[in-house]
Amino acid sequence: MISLLISKKLSYNDLQLHDLAIGCLLHDIGKLHSKETEHTEIGFSILRKVREISLLSAHIAYQHHERMDGTGYPRGIKGSEFLEIAQVCAVANLFETLISVENMPPHEAIEMIMTQNGIGYLPTVIQAFVRSVPPYTPGMKVALNNNMIAIVTRIESHIQRPVVRISSSKQEISLANNLNLMVSKVLTNEGLEKELHI
Repeated sequence: MISLLISKKLSYNDLQLHDLAIGCLLHDIGKLHSKETEHTEIGFSILRKVREISLLSAHIAYQHHERMDGTGYPRGIKGSEFLEIAQVCAVANLFETLISVENMPPHEAIEMIMTQNGIGYLPTVIQAFVRSVPPYTPGMKVALNNNMIAIVTRIESHIQRPVVRISSSKQEISLANNLNLMVSKVLTNEGLEKELHI
């Protein structure tokens, strides 16, 4: 899903989008048969033998742990050898790992991915990612720079500036329309208790 959000900003044609979707859905198929570092090669071997799956989809699965600087795997390829469309899958996979395996809040995961601009991934891919994935998602509890506690309710006009509901007054405020307000901290339940002095 994240891969398709990113791809909307990169102007792929319908066939490329189809191949990207298939490659992303099946990118970890090799894990059914192998250890972590071998799964991309096993997955590529499986996918390229399926006539209904394009070679591009197979390469997306094959390259999703590569990096532009050559420090990825399985082949340690560099620069333009690392297909842009495979980088879309790679960035989405990295984001998903950061938020679900490493339990990193989305805004921190996005910041970490931004540090890979031009190093691990093409600037066009990183920029498309940042323009597509919201750092503050509905349901997230946040502290604002005016010391108010709020919950993110929705994303409207600006992906980086959500609508929040102030906990004390239940008033909804669009951060896109109130430029003097900003999220100063994302709160866990423990952090929320500290902020409210419970």
